[in-house]
Amino acid sequence: GEVDQVCLLLSTGARVTDTHKSLRDTMSFSGCMLALVVLLLHMGASSGAGSSPARKFKSEDSRREEAGRLFDVAQAYRERGDMAEAANVFEEVADIAHDNPDAQYHAGMAQLQVGALDKAQRRWEKCVELAPDHITAMFNLATLLAE
Repeated sequence: GEVDQVCLLLSTGARVTDTHKSLRDTMSFSGCMLALVVLLLHMGASSGAGSSPARKFKSEDSRREEAGRLFDVAQAYRERGDMAEAANVFEEVADIAHDNPDAQYHAGMAQLQVGALDKAQRRWEKCVELAPDHITAMFNLATLLAE
């Protein structure tokens, strides 16, 4: 139910959706309670529900903090083996941190891991556009285009 989703959201810092139900089983009661407190604080500090590339932030620092928080969430999904959800959250990070080449690179890697080669290519192209000396992104892009 909603309580499970709130606990799940708060424990990971992720947005509340049905896709997060799989994490519910890994949470302890205390972790759920901590997550609930964090969620309530986040709801008070943020007027936007959900995410989109056009999200507005009060400051540049808050934009960077949100990208960093979501990056940690994406990493947690990756570590749990949920690559599809990790790719979704890495996409959100890359949209928020649209000017950060590393955010673009990691989103590309996540897309590669779920087989979304067109999305991986787009993210690596953006990475190289932002950081022409990003050797790994250039190599991955060249390898992808050569196939």
